[in-house]
Amino acid sequence: MPEEILSLRTPYQFAKYFFTDNFLDHIVEQTILYSVQQRPEKPVYTDRAEIESFFSTLIWMSMMNLPRSRLYWNLKFRFTQIAEQLSVNRWEEIKRFIHFNNNNNMPPKDDHSYDKLYKLRPLLDHFRSRSLTIPKKNISH
Repeated sequence: MPEEILSLRTPYQFAKYFFTDNFLDHIVEQTILYSVQQRPEKPVYTDRAEIESFFSTLIWMSMMNLPRSRLYWNLKFRFTQIAEQLSVNRWEEIKRFIHFNNNNNMPPKDDHSYDKLYKLRPLLDHFRSRSLTIPKKNISH
């Protein structure tokens, strides 16, 4: 088994194994591009650390399920692991513009190369390729 896989011990290490710096840079690039396409007068500029923080908040939110995202910042329900990562306004702005693929390159629905999952394809392909590097454990009964 590759040493890199054997050294994964914590949830953070596993997350970093799947969210590589190169892939986070790709998300940053696509997010900025989409924000420029949608709102050229006020694009969203972000970086790898901020995108990593955004995904971290999503993981925490999945464990501490509240009915609306703004509640994680609300003084009554405040969840420190989320509220201290990003401000609520910044979190919502990133959520609005986060992208994995350039919409301008998406084939039309009537094209033979149309992909229903085009917008997520880089994410799916990246996670699949990283998953395939993890050896399967033989389970004997």
